[in-house]
Amino acid sequence: MLRLRFYTKGDRSYPSSRYRAFQFQSALLAEGIDLQIKPLFGAAWMLGGTPGGGRFRRLALGSFYAAKRLLSLLQSAAVDLIIIEQELVPLLPAGFERLLLGSSTPVLIELDDAHHLLPSRAAKLGAWFASAEAVIAGNEMLARAVRLAGGRPIVVPTCIDLQHYPEADLAQQAALQDGQPLRLIWVGLPSNITQLLEVRAALQPALESGRVNLTVVSDASADLQGLPAVLVPWSEAAERQEMSRAQVGLMPLPNSPWAAGKCALKLLQYQAAGLACIGSPVGMNGELSAQGGVVLAEEVKDWSEAFERLRDSALRRSLAAAGRQLVKESYSVQAWAPKLARIYRNLAPRR
Repeated sequence: MLRLRFYTKGDRSYPSSRYRAFQFQSALLAEGIDLQIKPLFGAAWMLGGTPGGGRFRRLALGSFYAAKRLLSLLQSAAVDLIIIEQELVPLLPAGFERLLLGSSTPVLIELDDAHHLLPSRAAKLGAWFASAEAVIAGNEMLARAVRLAGGRPIVVPTCIDLQHYPEADLAQQAALQDGQPLRLIWVGLPSNITQLLEVRAALQPALESGRVNLTVVSDASADLQGLPAVLVPWSEAAERQEMSRAQVGLMPLPNSPWAAGKCALKLLQYQAAGLACIGSPVGMNGELSAQGGVVLAEEVKDWSEAFERLRDSALRRSLAAAGRQLVKESYSVQAWAPKLARIYRNLAPRR
């Protein structure tokens, strides 16, 4: 049994940790890999839907969790491979983190967002990219940044566990009568509502006319800024239930370097759930569109036209089927767990 310790940013409530670590734990065990997950932040970190909360709460909680992690490092048993999601402890230099971990165990860095673009973290992550055994990058844009820093990237996309999206629970793409609205959904953190509002100029008139309705699954504190949508408090069960009731999933993004580093999690969730999708032509969204299941929309008129086009149930069914098949073959835990196990085995010392 290969023993791995994964120092994640958070517990299951932290999105990147949930999708990049926790959901693989049982699948990797079946592959002969014991994945021990050690979160930095506990459940309190994501209360209110915003990481850490306000400034002073964030500082106090962050200090508590950092001290807790440092103490745990002194009590850790030996493992074959260490994986760190972005960084071990915020504000500590990469060299000091490496010293704390020792030199006998290979270290991997896990990266699923463009954190290297943040001025406060660029130097530290650059140092880790260059010194780690490898960097598991969520997409090719992130992999390029690792190469530029002199590191060794291995692309592993963000995946979806299809056990959470059984065939019987997939969205129903029934035909719409003239007076029925197209059912749209957006899922995300309150801090990312600004992404949804990127397409307000297309959404607002469509919502007010009754041609569409919109469900937003986020923390109850999310501010929709007057957008006439239904807000459903987030939970893992709630997001899956609401996706099964919707017809089209939305992933608008700004055209920015940060957004280009996104791993298209929303689109992959929607596709796994049997939804047709509309997304901005930014980063991995374009890649998924080329593979099937996603309509790209850039300008206001593009989004408005997409809402009208997807009233066609045959088109929605075609997109949904293509997207579901794509996730099953290329972006699922079931497809990637054996591959990830091989990656870890190849990077661990021979025993």
